[in-house]
Amino acid sequence: MSIELPATFPGLHGPGPPNNDVDQAYRPISDSYNSSLQLLHQDDLDPLRIHFHLDRLQNRIIPLYHALPVETLPQDWVRSGAHALGKLLVTLRATIADAEDWETLQRSKPTLITTTRTPVG
Repeated sequence: MSIELPATFPGLHGPGPPNNDVDQAYRPISDSYNSSLQLLHQDDLDPLRIHFHLDRLQNRIIPLYHALPVETLPQDWVRSGAHALGKLLVTLRATIADAEDWETLQRSKPTLITTTRTPVG
């Protein structure tokens, strides 16, 4: 499964005065998204690190995003942010499954061991 993820979390631009609560929430959401995306681009994926990012996304970032005052934000940004986080969630879950399947496969591969005898004496 291949889902195209935005290269960065959507920037928060919009009319109206700055909102400190939104600005304070935006930074960890954006940083977490971008950090998870960097992890997904690594060649050697560690399932434990992926689990960490997935847990943070599910238990901290998405609830933080849901707590934003969406009625005061540009609706295009709200939708694009929700889509980006949702796609990231699906991708992290699929990547964990793939990485765990790969590790299981690697552990179950038989290893050929050869022994040689050297004459004594």
